[in-house]
Amino acid sequence: MSRFYRATIRERRAFGKLIWLELEAPELAAHLRPGQALLVRPADMQSADPLLRATIFHAGSNAKQGTITFLLSDGEEFQQAWLLQYAYPSSTLDIYGPVGRGFELDPRTGNLLLVGEGPGLAALVALTQQAVARRISVVLLAAASHSDYQIPAFLLPPDVEYQFTTGPLSELLEPLAGSKKQPLFSSNAPIVWADQACVSLDPLSLQDFVQQLRAQRLRWTPGFAFALIAEQLACGSGACFGCMLETRNGWQLRCKDGPIFDLKRLA
Repeated sequence: MSRFYRATIRERRAFGKLIWLELEAPELAAHLRPGQALLVRPADMQSADPLLRATIFHAGSNAKQGTITFLLSDGEEFQQAWLLQYAYPSSTLDIYGPVGRGFELDPRTGNLLLVGEGPGLAALVALTQQAVARRISVVLLAAASHSDYQIPAFLLPPDVEYQFTTGPLSELLEPLAGSKKQPLFSSNAPIVWADQACVSLDPLSLQDFVQQLRAQRLRWTPGFAFALIAEQLACGSGACFGCMLETRNGWQLRCKDGPIFDLKRLA
């Protein structure tokens, strides 16, 4: 159930144009799952502008230490720059959440493919921690418009195979051994290798990923690929109906039925 929390920022670091924040939030860290949204604003903010809270997907949590981490960008493309003006050590954030459903790993999954860009990429970083703890082999493919937005490899568990590009993600979905002349259904292709895939992509990249799925897998069944629709949420409770999404199961709310959806139900 969503509720309001106060979280104190313990540490702030900059990696290129990415800002890493560690927050002290014991109650929230105890039950927060990768992919769930948090609606955030500074606790001492007097102005009502901007009206909407920032929609954040956390990059990790530690229930024992009572901490959660954010990976935010100072670039306007992520619509998080305004929040960073107030996000410094010892300052307090007012958080509503967690909102929606998080990623769920199939107990049978041995190989996990993660593909992401934009603000939802942080949720995939959080998911790597959960997957590695379950001894799942993980490949993370990430893209950004500039190398300044690259997530440093040392923020990931050491067992994760991590590849980054400033070009199209489709290049990384080719067989990992390198040659495009290899058979289409090569077991070295990440989509063929994976038992489960979780992605967070913009609409065009998501369409491209679906095409890759159809081209590279002989069979694609529900439960294999899941997509995080990482867009701004307004109320976070389903009251405003501002986050409706058309699926094969009819119209659904990203804040209630999502923001994680079976990609088979969207394609």
